[in-house]
Amino acid sequence: MEKGIGSSQIFCLSWVKRGAAKSDPDMVMLSAEELKELREVKQELKEETNDVNEEVSSEEDGNADDDLDEYDLGNYDEDEGDYEGIDNMYVYPNNEDDPYILKGDEEESLDSDEELEKSSMTVKPEDNLLICARCSQNTSVLEVFVYNHENKDFFVHHDIPLLETPLCMQWIGFDPGADDRETGNLVALGNFNSTIDIWDLNVLNTLEPVFTIGKDCNKNLKKKPRRRNFVHRDAILDLSWSENVNDCLASASADEIVALWDLEMGVATGVFKDHSSKVQSVEWQPRSNANLCSGSFDGKIYVLDKTTNTSTAQWKVDGEVERITWNRGNNHYFAASTDKGFVYYMDWRKPGSNIFKWKAHKEAVPSLSVFASFSKCFLSTASSDGFVKVWDLEDTDAKMPKLVHEKDIKVGMVHCLQPNPDEELVVACGGQKDAVRLWNLAQTRNISSYLGISSPSEGFDTLKPEGGGDDHDDNVLKYVAGDDYIKPSKIEMSSAKSNGGKKRKKKKKSALKDIKSS
Repeated sequence: MEKGIGSSQIFCLSWVKRGAAKSDPDMVMLSAEELKELREVKQELKEETNDVNEEVSSEEDGNADDDLDEYDLGNYDEDEGDYEGIDNMYVYPNNEDDPYILKGDEEESLDSDEELEKSSMTVKPEDNLLICARCSQNTSVLEVFVYNHENKDFFVHHDIPLLETPLCMQWIGFDPGADDRETGNLVALGNFNSTIDIWDLNVLNTLEPVFTIGKDCNKNLKKKPRRRNFVHRDAILDLSWSENVNDCLASASADEIVALWDLEMGVATGVFKDHSSKVQSVEWQPRSNANLCSGSFDGKIYVLDKTTNTSTAQWKVDGEVERITWNRGNNHYFAASTDKGFVYYMDWRKPGSNIFKWKAHKEAVPSLSVFASFSKCFLSTASSDGFVKVWDLEDTDAKMPKLVHEKDIKVGMVHCLQPNPDEELVVACGGQKDAVRLWNLAQTRNISSYLGISSPSEGFDTLKPEGGGDDHDDNVLKYVAGDDYIKPSKIEMSSAKSNGGKKRKKKKKSALKDIKSS
């Protein structure tokens, strides 16, 4: 492992807008039969482990006996104490002498802790959720953070263990199984194994997705059906969903294909085969019912038409296309980045030409986003060189956009970047060093001056959730005036008021580039 690199990495993340999550999430409760099955499986595993341990221990007994002499285990049962023994259970003669029985104030404290735990799971109307996929060589987990812009709370709400390795994600505000389908709070994960898992973020303790798109249900059948449903044959590299086409999910795959999926039926309704190499990026055009844009390792960018299943415009760039993003303020324009550090800004009505082309970073630019705030148009770019930069796109007569500000986010290579849908100047970044960061652009002097806003005296520049320390708050962000980075870590439950979280485990590093190129 390379020195200084985190044990796990954040490859993709996504925001959930305010009001989309249930205030009190549902909880999965295992039935008695399910618990019995789990106990039986656990017992079988225990017996298998004991068999192995007996074989190993028989080889080591000679050396172990010498090491255990000092503990006098042969006379352990003769030890005397202030307790009475019944088999393996010990009972104190007096409850007042038993340190494990709660008394008086301690019981009240326990009730208070339970109320705190319950309140910490409540999602307030002014809360955003931030979903992050944390991946290591052996494990992957979906972490769901709560972020409150007003009081600067930022903590882990819950997490979901994953069996597959997600390479991309997309929040979906549509639930085909609900009475009101417009109130969904789902997240789609594009996996290395070519499937798309859909998880319900309003359900806690879930161990499997609500449904999976792209499974080849016919591959094990002896008699093949006349008509086979389309499935991807390689890793899913990007996903896109739009409120304008809310029952349709677009996917880009390493099998060189862009597919459109009906979220109600779970089958592909459109397939585009214009590219000649892995398709790394796809995104719906804002406020459009038909158009989406795709970019590939072949260096080509297409605007695709859902209604005709054909491409309507094409561009060629220098290098492999890493990311495409539309200008949500003016959907005639989009930006594209490459593995060589170049960024292009284009008008989709003028195929083959670009407004800007410039060398934005020394290394690949895997993520970017166009902002339209305070009557300004600017672009943020995140790079494998570790920097996030903000560019002014206003002066289209200039040779290249003006660099407004650049910042080392302190996560090593930056894999992903996304602005908060309700607080656009708050940007979430995920990267190589086991970390996610929130950067408040309004608290950066160069950017606030460019936007013509006064930088508040109290706020935050960068939020840095990380593992706890003895002198910090556990996954609950507390603002410290003047600090560049603010760390949530360990907080005593008795002193907390309304939030809580879980301590994160350290995991091994993984490499996104290796996964995508394999």
